[in-house]
Amino acid sequence: MEQKEFQPAVYPHSLKFHKKTAQLDVKIIRPSKDDIGCWMLQVAKPLPNQEKMNWENSIIMKFSLVDAAELFYAFKREAFPMKLFHKNAKGSTTLDVAKTEAGGYWFNFSSVRDTVQNKISVGLYEKETDLLLLALKQTIPTLLNWT
Repeated sequence: MEQKEFQPAVYPHSLKFHKKTAQLDVKIIRPSKDDIGCWMLQVAKPLPNQEKMNWENSIIMKFSLVDAAELFYAFKREAFPMKLFHKNAKGSTTLDVAKTEAGGYWFNFSSVRDTVQNKISVGLYEKETDLLLLALKQTIPTLLNWT
């Protein structure tokens, strides 16, 4: 019998921040019996001359509780810019968060896969950033399977 590749159980809805220049989706990956859950941050640019996003060339970052703690700390202490860096056998992914002069935040994602570099930035207003942080905090018990 051929073994199927593990597909994480994703909650059916995601938190979406849609902008003209990019879209950020935050998904919750359910915990398994052997591991806690996580968030998946996926960001994409629009297709040329269209409003549809180019999800085929998106950047995906697995976001752990440790990553969330780094993000919470940066916002609590206003320690910007802040940077998260992930590296694995397939390449690397980076998230840089910087405060804008207008009061919002830039979430700058970059990845390198097989020497192909991709960069996508999403600007969030302060209210949107508050919603993102609240959503991350409120879903921690779900990731730990405490609910």
